[in-house]
Amino acid sequence: MGTPGYMPPEAGMNDPDARTDVFALGLVLYELLTGVRPLKRDNELATLQAALECDIAPPSAVANIPKEVDRIVMRALAKT
Repeated sequence: MGTPGYMPPEAGMNDPDARTDVFALGLVLYELLTGVRPLKRDNELATLQAALECDIAPPSAVANIPKEVDRIVMRALAKT
């Protein structure tokens, strides 16, 4: 199944596609920039739910990141 904290919404619905790796890379980039794992919750079920909802704040809303970076990261994290 993969690591829930790095799963794209499509993988949780048994519909993974080529964007799975792009999404995971976007999450790693987000974490490197902000120090926050955007989908990590208190338990695995809540983390899976967060992955399905894909409600992620832009990096500039979480850390002192230039807003220009938001476009790149959020495009990788876009729910298809």
